[in-house]
Amino acid sequence: MVLTDVWCSSSALTPDGSLFQTGGFNDGERVVRVFDKSCGKCDWKEIPYGLVNRRWYATNHVLPDGRQIVIGGRRQFNYEFYLKTMSSDKAYSLAFLVQTNDPIIENNLYPFVFLNTDGNLFIFANYPSTRSGVLLPMRVVQGKVVVVEVLICGGTPQGCSKKSGSETKSEISEKPYPKYPKFWISKNRIIRIFGFGFG
Repeated sequence: MVLTDVWCSSSALTPDGSLFQTGGFNDGERVVRVFDKSCGKCDWKEIPYGLVNRRWYATNHVLPDGRQIVIGGRRQFNYEFYLKTMSSDKAYSLAFLVQTNDPIIENNLYPFVFLNTDGNLFIFANYPSTRSGVLLPMRVVQGKVVVVEVLICGGTPQGCSKKSGSETKSEISEKPYPKYPKFWISKNRIIRIFGFGFG
């Protein structure tokens, strides 16, 4: 049973289909929640202090070894791994999140993460303002992936949310609202649907 606050937590599916959800608000900020799909009558299992740091607005991504990397979150410029391999596991600083942070509006929450075929991660943060991204279909030649591309869309100019006046309002109102887009890929096409009430 889920007893802690999951508001703005993050999650990812493991290779076996289990769902790991991490962080949240208040009493849920360092909790890991697991729903094991292999058990037909199972319930959520909560692991208090399963995370080294509090995670609120973080991003999870599954790694080739089955662990998850948990990146960022509100005022968290670091990453950590779950499952922990030893009790001394820690969080690791990620300077990129500091460099893309605007402390007044905190606009690099839920960083975008893509696993490359060479095992490296491609990470971009919501800077200057909320963007979206999708991993495009990979090009395979003679059984080898030869091209991996990430399409990044949207965003607004830096400082846009702090400005006022008709110039800024006009500029924003003429563009599709960039927040909360969704993607579906079918027959090499991408459809981008804009935020609620816009687009």
